Amino acid sequence: MEWSVLKIKRKPLLALVSLVLAAALVAAGCSPGGVGKAAGIGLEPEGPGHPVELNEDLAEAQLRFGLNLYRALADQDDGGDDNVFISPTGIALALAMTYNGARNETARAMAEALQVDAMDLETFNEANYALIQALVEAADAEDNVELRIANALWQREGAAFYDDFLTRNRQYFGAPVEAMDFDDPATVDAINNWVSEQTSGRITELISDISPETVLFLINAIYFKGSWSEPFDPELTAQADFHLSGGGTIPVFMMNQDGTFAHYAGDGFQGIRLPYGDEGRLAMYVFLPDEDRGLADFNELLTAENWRQWQTGFAEKYGQVSLPRFQLNYKTSLRSALEQLGMGIAFDRDQADFGGMAPIGPGHNLFISNVVHETFLLVNEEGAEAAGATAVEVGVTSLIQPSFTFVADRPFFVAIQDDETGALLFAGAVSHPEPVME
Repeated sequence: MEWSVLKIKRKPLLALVSLVLAAALVAAGCSPGGVGKAAGIGLEPEGPGHPVELNEDLAEAQLRFGLNLYRALADQDDGGDDNVFISPTGIALALAMTYNGARNETARAMAEALQVDAMDLETFNEANYALIQALVEAADAEDNVELRIANALWQREGAAFYDDFLTRNRQYFGAPVEAMDFDDPATVDAINNWVSEQTSGRITELISDISPETVLFLINAIYFKGSWSEPFDPELTAQADFHLSGGGTIPVFMMNQDGTFAHYAGDGFQGIRLPYGDEGRLAMYVFLPDEDRGLADFNELLTAENWRQWQTGFAEKYGQVSLPRFQLNYKTSLRSALEQLGMGIAFDRDQADFGGMAPIGPGHNLFISNVVHETFLLVNEEGAEAAGATAVEVGVTSLIQPSFTFVADRPFFVAIQDDETGALLFAGAVSHPEPVME
């Protein structure tokens, strides 16, 4: 479809902003020959017209925001066996686009929740643009890693938005705007088809209907697929029991590997780093609480300060790693968690102020009605060209006494991070993995 900006002036509408954070996909491992380089499908960000550098303050802000949001969602689970898996980067980008239309107290509340209250809007937008570019370049530099980030705005026909709001989202976030008939059921299919295209068919039904009040969707889609730098040998995968936090077990297929890993020994937990691709810039971090602890105990330690400290404490050690082969699907409304982080005013139909998006006034205010987030995670053994080297390494190192054993047969925390930018692409709790047969 051809993207265009349409503004049609009609009578004021009861204006409602539905913010949809679309389709975060991670595939840890990939089929041989199935990995390529790809940026977002659609419009590339134009940028500010002058060179910009990565902003460490934004990276730190997104880390704080992402971990705060994860803990808020985990608290809602109340220590049960539900998975919680989000894309902090994707959510932050969708909210960043929305933040460009926020004003006054609503803008202050969003900035505080996003941890960017000390940053002016121009610096904020340039920092997000620089981050998007750096992440796309990271994927382009790897033959066995695919990372795709795409943003889009979908507006109701007849709803007029300020040109500068639309321009900033196109310029810094590469988000084109498409005017659609929101009363036509085919529009739901069109939006879902766009999300499905961005995520290689992993997320296909993000939205089910459109409220008569809705005038705008702001959508982010982020897709990741990578080959392990050192893949697991499928011949070593064996069925085992996964112990649920509430008691009982479920059968899983446990992947096994001996080798040298970046390992961290913490107080009541341990962590490993599993890199992707030849360069290993992007990696999965897995944190496993001790047998006498639980994820709730680990979550209390999960702060931005501790995360940065743990990053510096990983050391190369020889050990044995067992990790389930699994997948999970996660879909939730983020409204309650974002309200808990201080963004409640943005959801208040009377008090919200998004006057930077469009004219507002008595009887036609703009506010966020909901924030929907859906993710998919697949973890398996596959590793393309690196598969042959793994058998050699296992054979060579099998006689060495391991300095640690890491058996993820109970709930654990997992994250995908770009170590160069510090961007936390995905993060969450795997409490009830769905076994993958092959």
